[in-house]
Amino acid sequence: MVQGLDASFAAALFIGYHSGGSMGGNPLAHTMSSERINGMRINGQWATEYLLHAHACALEGVPVALVSGDERLCEHVQAQGVGTACVPSTMGMGAATLGRHPLAVREALREAVQQALSPLRAKPLVPPAHSVLELHYKDARDAYRAAFYPGAALAEPCVLRIESGSWLEVLRGIRFMV
Repeated sequence: MVQGLDASFAAALFIGYHSGGSMGGNPLAHTMSSERINGMRINGQWATEYLLHAHACALEGVPVALVSGDERLCEHVQAQGVGTACVPSTMGMGAATLGRHPLAVREALREAVQQALSPLRAKPLVPPAHSVLELHYKDARDAYRAAFYPGAALAEPCVLRIESGSWLEVLRGIRFMV
Protein backbone atom coordinates (compact mmCIF):
# COMPACT_ATOMS: atom_id res chain seq x y z
CA MET A 1 0.00 0.00 0.00
CA VAL A 2 3.01 2.29 0.23
CA GLN A 3 5.00 0.82 -2.64
CA GLY A 4 6.76 3.53 -4.59
CA LEU A 5 7.03 5.84 -1.60
CA ASP A 6 10.48 7.31 -1.14
CA ALA A 7 12.19 10.14 0.73
CA SER A 8 10.93 12.70 -1.82
CA PHE A 9 7.46 12.54 -0.18
CA ALA A 10 6.76 15.15 2.50
CA ALA A 11 3.97 13.09 4.08
CA ALA A 12 1.53 10.23 3.55
CA LEU A 13 -2.25 10.26 3.98
CA PHE A 14 -4.10 7.00 4.65
CA ILE A 15 -7.78 7.11 3.67
CA GLY A 16 -10.22 4.21 4.16
CA TYR A 17 -8.18 2.30 6.74
CA HIS A 18 -9.70 0.02 9.38
CA SER A 19 -9.00 -1.68 12.68
CA GLY A 20 -6.63 -4.60 12.76
CA GLY A 21 -7.54 -8.26 12.98
CA SER A 22 -8.59 -9.38 16.47
CA MET A 23 -8.98 -5.75 17.61
CA GLY A 24 -12.72 -5.32 17.07
CA GLY A 25 -14.06 -1.88 16.21
CA ASN A 26 -15.15 -2.86 12.72
CA PRO A 27 -16.78 -6.02 11.33
CA LEU A 28 -14.31 -5.79 8.43
CA ALA A 29 -11.28 -5.53 10.74
CA HIS A 30 -8.29 -7.44 9.45
CA THR A 31 -4.54 -7.11 9.05
CA MET A 32 -3.46 -7.89 5.49
CA SER A 33 -5.73 -10.93 5.13
CA SER A 34 -9.01 -11.91 6.68
CA GLU A 35 -9.02 -15.18 4.75
CA ARG A 36 -6.13 -16.90 6.55
CA ILE A 37 -5.13 -14.65 9.46
CA ASN A 38 -7.06 -13.76 12.63
CA GLY A 39 -4.52 -11.08 13.42
CA MET A 40 -0.88 -10.35 14.01
CA ARG A 41 1.06 -9.04 16.95
CA ILE A 42 4.26 -7.07 16.88
CA ASN A 43 6.17 -7.06 20.14
CA GLY A 44 3.05 -8.28 21.91
CA GLN A 45 0.61 -5.66 20.56
CA TRP A 46 -2.07 -6.25 17.93
CA ALA A 47 -0.96 -4.72 14.64
CA THR A 48 -2.94 -2.73 12.11
CA GLU A 49 -2.20 -2.06 8.46
CA TYR A 50 -1.71 1.55 9.54
CA LEU A 51 1.10 0.52 11.89
CA LEU A 52 2.79 -1.72 9.31
CA HIS A 53 2.71 0.95 6.63
CA ALA A 54 3.54 3.89 8.91
CA HIS A 55 6.73 2.07 9.95
CA ALA A 56 7.49 1.42 6.26
CA CYS A 57 7.03 5.15 5.60
CA ALA A 58 9.34 5.90 8.52
CA LEU A 59 12.13 3.90 6.87
CA GLU A 60 12.12 6.69 4.26
CA GLY A 61 11.69 9.45 6.86
CA VAL A 62 8.11 10.12 5.77
CA PRO A 63 5.47 10.84 8.43
CA VAL A 64 1.84 9.81 8.14
CA ALA A 65 0.06 13.15 8.46
CA LEU A 66 -3.53 11.87 8.44
CA VAL A 67 -5.49 8.63 8.75
CA SER A 68 -9.20 8.14 8.13
CA GLY A 69 -11.07 5.03 9.22
CA ASP A 70 -13.14 3.58 12.04
CA GLU A 71 -13.11 5.02 15.56
CA ARG A 72 -11.15 2.11 17.03
CA LEU A 73 -8.39 2.63 14.47
CA CYS A 74 -8.31 6.35 15.28
CA GLU A 75 -7.74 5.48 18.95
CA HIS A 76 -4.86 3.21 17.90
CA VAL A 77 -3.35 5.94 15.69
CA GLN A 78 -3.60 8.60 18.38
CA ALA A 79 -1.94 6.26 20.91
CA GLN A 80 1.23 6.27 18.77
CA GLY A 81 1.84 9.88 19.86
CA VAL A 82 3.46 11.21 16.68
CA GLY A 83 0.92 13.92 15.84
CA THR A 84 -0.97 12.08 13.11
CA ALA A 85 -4.42 13.61 12.55
CA CYS A 86 -7.32 11.20 12.42
CA VAL A 87 -10.81 11.49 10.93
CA PRO A 88 -13.23 8.77 12.04
CA SER A 89 -15.74 7.78 9.39
CA THR A 90 -17.46 4.79 11.04
CA MET A 91 -18.08 3.21 14.41
CA GLY A 92 -18.23 -0.57 14.68
CA MET A 93 -20.89 -2.30 16.75
CA GLY A 94 -20.49 -6.07 16.66
CA ALA A 95 -21.34 -7.16 13.12
CA ALA A 96 -22.57 -3.68 12.09
CA THR A 97 -21.18 -0.22 11.52
CA LEU A 98 -22.64 3.19 11.97
CA GLY A 99 -21.22 5.50 9.33
CA ARG A 100 -21.07 9.26 9.26
CA HIS A 101 -22.70 10.95 6.29
CA PRO A 102 -20.24 10.96 3.36
CA LEU A 103 -20.52 14.73 2.90
CA ALA A 104 -19.67 15.30 6.56
CA VAL A 105 -16.65 12.98 6.27
CA ARG A 106 -15.52 14.71 3.08
CA GLU A 107 -15.66 18.12 4.77
CA ALA A 108 -13.90 16.82 7.88
CA LEU A 109 -11.16 15.33 5.68
CA ARG A 110 -10.72 18.59 3.76
CA GLU A 111 -10.27 20.55 6.99
CA ALA A 112 -8.07 17.93 8.67
CA VAL A 113 -5.74 17.61 5.67
CA GLN A 114 -5.26 21.38 5.52
CA GLN A 115 -4.49 21.52 9.24
CA ALA A 116 -2.22 18.46 9.15
CA LEU A 117 -0.12 19.72 6.24
CA SER A 118 0.11 23.45 6.88
CA PRO A 119 2.43 23.29 8.68
CA LEU A 120 3.25 19.60 8.77
CA ARG A 121 2.86 18.49 12.38
CA ALA A 122 3.28 14.71 12.27
CA LYS A 123 6.59 12.99 12.86
CA PRO A 124 7.62 9.63 11.41
CA LEU A 125 7.16 6.63 13.67
CA VAL A 126 10.35 5.01 14.85
CA PRO A 127 10.39 1.40 13.67
CA PRO A 128 11.26 -1.00 16.47
CA ALA A 129 14.95 -1.87 16.69
CA HIS A 130 13.96 -5.49 17.25
CA SER A 131 10.62 -7.04 16.31
CA VAL A 132 8.88 -10.21 17.38
CA LEU A 133 6.15 -10.88 14.83
CA GLU A 134 3.40 -13.35 15.64
CA LEU A 135 0.97 -14.36 12.91
CA HIS A 136 -2.25 -15.87 14.28
CA TYR A 137 -3.63 -18.18 11.61
CA LYS A 138 -7.19 -19.47 11.40
CA ASP A 139 -6.02 -22.93 10.32
CA ALA A 140 -3.07 -24.85 11.76
CA ARG A 141 -2.25 -26.21 8.28
CA ASP A 142 -1.56 -22.69 6.99
CA ALA A 143 0.65 -21.94 10.00
CA TYR A 144 2.55 -25.20 9.45
CA ARG A 145 3.19 -24.41 5.77
CA ALA A 146 4.32 -20.86 6.54
CA ALA A 147 6.71 -22.17 9.21
CA PHE A 148 9.08 -23.16 6.42
CA TYR A 149 9.85 -19.46 5.86
CA PRO A 150 13.49 -18.91 6.97
CA GLY A 151 13.64 -17.99 10.65
CA ALA A 152 9.96 -18.73 11.32
CA ALA A 153 8.83 -21.22 13.95
CA LEU A 154 5.54 -22.44 15.30
CA ALA A 155 4.91 -21.01 18.78
CA GLU A 156 1.52 -22.79 18.94
CA PRO A 157 -0.33 -24.85 16.33
CA CYS A 158 -1.91 -21.72 14.80
CA VAL A 159 0.71 -19.13 15.81
CA LEU A 160 3.85 -18.51 13.80
CA ARG A 161 6.68 -16.48 15.28
CA ILE A 162 9.64 -14.74 13.72
CA GLU A 163 12.15 -12.28 15.15
CA SER A 164 14.19 -9.68 13.30
CA GLY A 165 16.26 -6.57 13.85
CA SER A 166 15.12 -5.19 10.49
CA TRP A 167 11.66 -3.75 9.84
CA LEU A 168 12.14 -4.45 6.13
CA GLU A 169 12.65 -8.14 6.97
CA VAL A 170 9.45 -8.14 9.04
CA LEU A 171 7.54 -6.73 6.07
CA ARG A 172 9.15 -9.27 3.73
CA GLY A 173 8.15 -12.09 6.08
CA ILE A 174 4.56 -10.85 6.22
CA ARG A 175 4.44 -10.68 2.42
CA PHE A 176 5.49 -14.31 2.07
CA MET A 177 3.76 -15.84 5.10
CA VAL A 178 0.30 -14.20 4.84
